[in-house]
Amino acid sequence: MNGNSGTVRDYSSALAGQTRSQVSASTALRAENSRPKKKRSHFQFMSTLTIGIALIAVGGASLVVSYVFSSVVITLAGLGLVFWGVTILYISPSKYVPENVLTLLSLSTIKSIDRMLVNMNYRGKTIFVHPRHLKGLAQGYVFVPYDSSFRGSLPNEEQLAEERMHYEDPKGIFMVAPSQGLVDLVEKELDVNLATVDMEYLKENLPRLLTNNLRIIDSIAIQDLQGSVRVDIVGDSAATLCKAVSKETLIGNHFGCPLCSSLALMISKVVGKPVTIQENKVNDIEGTIVNTYRVIDRA
Repeated sequence: MNGNSGTVRDYSSALAGQTRSQVSASTALRAENSRPKKKRSHFQFMSTLTIGIALIAVGGASLVVSYVFSSVVITLAGLGLVFWGVTILYISPSKYVPENVLTLLSLSTIKSIDRMLVNMNYRGKTIFVHPRHLKGLAQGYVFVPYDSSFRGSLPNEEQLAEERMHYEDPKGIFMVAPSQGLVDLVEKELDVNLATVDMEYLKENLPRLLTNNLRIIDSIAIQDLQGSVRVDIVGDSAATLCKAVSKETLIGNHFGCPLCSSLALMISKVVGKPVTIQENKVNDIEGTIVNTYRVIDRA
């Protein structure tokens, strides 16, 4: 009996030694295989971070210059660069970029745009558009009417082709959309030009991309209604920022947070018509956003 026990103890000891050796080898192999992935991930993050910070820095410098020379054009350009930089940081992995930093940067940028438009007495509802003749549909724009009761149409195709900032008939400001960055990223990830697809494609592919790949939000549902599009979003971070934008700015409910305004541009590009944020409901406690986008038929 003792002999058998000795045999068992010897066998168990040898087996344990062999197992430890195998585990060590397996662990070393996994670590070696994971190094290239970690390096690629780190490189991608550092590239994204560098681009985002660079855009914010250049935009900030432009704002300083615009203040010195009292230039509205440079002000809008600077705000656009800052907003792009914030958007790039916003879509970076949250474990690398603190959420409160992104919220504060995004909010401060929108506050600057808000203050500028209000001081210039531009109180119309923001219109998002991807003109089909400008830059081959690569760039989205926003048109902010002067009159809050504006119900007319955008400047015609010939007027928009001039790419002026101020228009008198109808009176308003036409500028590059600050939230274009996320639209570009979505097209890159999906490897498609949104102008070549329909709403069914967007409803099928955008939720997977935003929730599984980019992980910006927890879920999103898109409903294509008659003359409008309803988008239901679930995500604590997105809802917190959206609520802050709506609460602390006068234009927030129609200019939108980075995510809501990006969705407006995507819808405009898909349907080929201007779009406005008709209704924006945010519950930051439950982490939900419900947007209704109105599609405008050109006159």
